Amino acid sequence: MSKIQGASSELAECCVQTKKNTNQLMMETHRTAFERYRDALATLIATYRVQIRDSKRNIDYLQKQLDNLKHDLEHAVQGALNVVVAQKRAEVTRYQRAVVQQSDIIKASQERVDRLDRDLSMCD
Repeated sequence: MSKIQGASSELAECCVQTKKNTNQLMMETHRTAFERYRDALATLIATYRVQIRDSKRNIDYLQKQLDNLKHDLEHAVQGALNVVVAQKRAEVTRYQRAVVQQSDIIKASQERVDRLDRDLSMCD
């Protein structure tokens, strides 16, 4: 009888240790997955911030080109150069569209950064 009780105690102790080991492995797995998720979020945020920065630079360049084109357009109108006027108007339209497109990119990227920042803050 004492052998059965001893074996039963050993089996119970073994089960408890196995459960502890399993829980520890699960915690380590979750921690690793969480760290990878956090790193991925941080990388995405950095990527979108670079995109925002580049888009702002593009807007600055496009705005400068737009100002130059408007100046050229004024001179073309003054000189009654109808062909040049039409070309410059088309260029102005293209640059205006490009500015709007870059602004949309910034807005969408900023929204993504905000969402990712919220996700990242929930991780901490």
